[in-house]
Amino acid sequence: KQGRLDEALQAYRTALKLNPEYTEAHNNLGNFYLSQGKLKEAEDEYLAALRLKSDLKSNILIEKTHYNLGNIYAKQGRLDSALQEYEIALRLDPGNAEAHNNLGSVYFIQQRFNEAIEEYRTALTLKPDFVEARVNIGNTYKAKGLKDKAREEYEIALRLRPDFIPAKKAIESIDASKSK
Repeated sequence: KQGRLDEALQAYRTALKLNPEYTEAHNNLGNFYLSQGKLKEAEDEYLAALRLKSDLKSNILIEKTHYNLGNIYAKQGRLDSALQEYEIALRLDPGNAEAHNNLGSVYFIQQRFNEAIEEYRTALTLKPDFVEARVNIGNTYKAKGLKDKAREEYEIALRLRPDFIPAKKAIESIDASKSK
């Protein structure tokens, strides 16, 4: 597998040597670095792709680039930047359930719980079997002190995916706190 990754990296670098303004290669190289956990390198490539975005083939690629930047900024704790990137991505593709979920997670960290729930619900409207969004709603209710509502969300998540460990652990946590 590593050999294939090295080949891909070399192909992107070669493409950029031949044409430094090849935006799709910058974007793909950003994806490669992101998959390797190299956030700074990924950010640099995505920003290069956006600077040259007139060459990007579609709004979908631009949207994905903003979405990926949002993910990088969220991982780095740069929440205002993450929020901005997710909002841009959602203007370009309002149907991106993952972007709604991730935007909700930024709101959650900022303790903007009602806005977080709204984003998670939008994600679920777009993708009803999105158990991660369902658990995130539960976590938000739990943070608001609404443990019964939280438990309901966790139980729905487990009906959708019975082996989903975060939902199981969340229910165990609620049960443990009630028995104290």
